[in-house]
Amino acid sequence: KRKDPEKFTGIIFVIPLMIFITVFTFFPAIYSFVISLFHYDPFFHSIYFVGISNYVNVVKDPAFLIALINVLIYTAVVVTIQTFLAFGYALLFNTASRISRIARAIVFIPAVVSPVSMSIIFIWVFSNTGLVNYILSFFGIPPHNWLFSTRYAFPAIMAMNIFTTAPYFMIVYSAGLQSIPQEVMDAAKIDGLKSGLRRFRYIYFPLMRFSTILVVILGLTGAMQLFDQIYVITDGGPARAT
Repeated sequence: KRKDPEKFTGIIFVIPLMIFITVFTFFPAIYSFVISLFHYDPFFHSIYFVGISNYVNVVKDPAFLIALINVLIYTAVVVTIQTFLAFGYALLFNTASRISRIARAIVFIPAVVSPVSMSIIFIWVFSNTGLVNYILSFFGIPPHNWLFSTRYAFPAIMAMNIFTTAPYFMIVYSAGLQSIPQEVMDAAKIDGLKSGLRRFRYIYFPLMRFSTILVVILGLTGAMQLFDQIYVITDGGPARAT
């Protein structure tokens, strides 16, 4: 049989990617699951099989329920707000002007900074002498160390992640807005859809539903994988509030 050169070329390009995914994604996941079935005794340097006992102990731990509730609350709040904020950013900067391009680049900066670096920055932002207290001082509100409060530490981390992830999803919505034909917008104006709310309901939302689905799925995935920011900022405290 005659070989298809396009199929052969496609296989050649896919092989390196599959090797990369296997080595850095599949293998670590399988290896992590396997070693989770064992117990390591650092005192005697011994390793022995315990089955699913580690998972049972985690589920029985009271902190597990607290963490699960916090994850669900965090996911619901952050994904919802960052989705609407990302769309607002994209709509605000949906022009070809130079000012819009510069503003979009500035807003996008938090999305390219590493999570650990942003966490260190926000430790100062929410500190007694940080930016938040400085702004609130103009309204006569006394300074407060937000990250040491069991009431405000969790919302502060939510605000940080919304601020850093919304610009990333802004790019998805920007691409979706630019794909809407200008003829559709012109026809909407002729039909009387001049208000932003009506345009959102009858044009933006139907035509950008796939962009919204992508943003929500990526947001849910990222929210469920949250660890490094909380570990750096509060280490789960204060009093397991985060």
